[in-house]
Amino acid sequence: MPVLDTPEPTGRSATPSIPAPAIVFPEIDVVPGEGSTPSAIIGLARNDSGAAVQDVDVTIDLLDASGGSIGTIAARLLLTHLQPGASSPFVASIPFGLEPAGARARLSAFGFSARTQLDLELEEASAATAADEGMEVLGLVSNRGHQAAKVENVILTWRAADGALAGLAHADVTASILPAGESLPWIAGPIDAAPQMLFETFVSAIPANPPFGAGLELASGPTWWLTAQGHGFATGAIRNDGPAAVLPEVAVSLTAQGELVGLEILRSSVPLAAGETLVFTAETFDSLDDRLHRLGVGMHDVAPHVVLGWTEPERPSASPVILPVTVRQFEVIGSRLFLRGAITHPGSVRLASLMVYVTLRSTNGEPQTARWLPLAPPAPGGRMDFAIDLPLPEGIDAAMSEYDLRALGLPLAP
Repeated sequence: MPVLDTPEPTGRSATPSIPAPAIVFPEIDVVPGEGSTPSAIIGLARNDSGAAVQDVDVTIDLLDASGGSIGTIAARLLLTHLQPGASSPFVASIPFGLEPAGARARLSAFGFSARTQLDLELEEASAATAADEGMEVLGLVSNRGHQAAKVENVILTWRAADGALAGLAHADVTASILPAGESLPWIAGPIDAAPQMLFETFVSAIPANPPFGAGLELASGPTWWLTAQGHGFATGAIRNDGPAAVLPEVAVSLTAQGELVGLEILRSSVPLAAGETLVFTAETFDSLDDRLHRLGVGMHDVAPHVVLGWTEPERPSASPVILPVTVRQFEVIGSRLFLRGAITHPGSVRLASLMVYVTLRSTNGEPQTARWLPLAPPAPGGRMDFAIDLPLPEGIDAAMSEYDLRALGLPLAP
């Protein structure tokens, strides 16, 4: 029987003599696994004390049908900080071979938090069928307070028909400042859920004092294009007007009739240097067709919006390495441009990451399409092939466009 060491609750604060906070567990459910996916425990913890806590660890007792323990597993609350009255989900995999009939949870470790409480509101999550399979869920987190915030994470849970917790997912949200009175979109999916299920969202955030990474600006766009086949995509350009390099994030959200209908978050693993401009394209909106069908509108009724986020590079002084690129194929098929080629690494420095950037502009400099392609970098002296495709706006002759193709690698730390 697998049993983990589970000591009494331990305070990690500077005053460990303070009694442990009242952390209660109103719900804890066993979610059966499928195939190679193990069964799991999903539960909710609520802070019923008058103090904020952080880094809360939980011990979960797995129970048989008579209530006896058949093993213990450990979990940590998914929200790193928990204000008084707030709740957080937690999840833990059940070892193969154990089939508990139930479970109970208890506090095993915690820390007290001095973090300021923020007034954030999570609007109702909206689920729709994704293009391939599963459901894609969109939502907004709104800042109803007076203090700017930076969202750390958003967690989504859903329930089965009997009301039991059935699943959990980490939503994707950009590392952007959230000013007072504004909202930030998030996306989760594809998930194994149904639109009629009850979705609940949980958020944690830290106070942020503007300017947070000031300097990343929208240089042009976003422009909503349609291909000859009616596929929609958004293009624009960002510019780093700040004094230092940043890792840029571009959250492209779509609205139709005032409703959020799509979101894609683009991230570069190679820093954008001060003074540089980067063109972006977003076209992966998996549940867009379903959402537009529900609203009774078409692709022409979509409006794009951009929120910029950024993180600081682990090594701000590290300069990207430019790698030679050879193009073997350049072909337009339908409304897509296909590129195939090879990247060589003639240097001796090992790379932590590699990005290929492809940009098409009109002769007057307007961004038409682009792609950020992350790749596993080749070893020093090595060579690798790549393939990339980009959408083309209807009526655009790619032969009349200006091209920019770059491969940039970020060196590993010494």
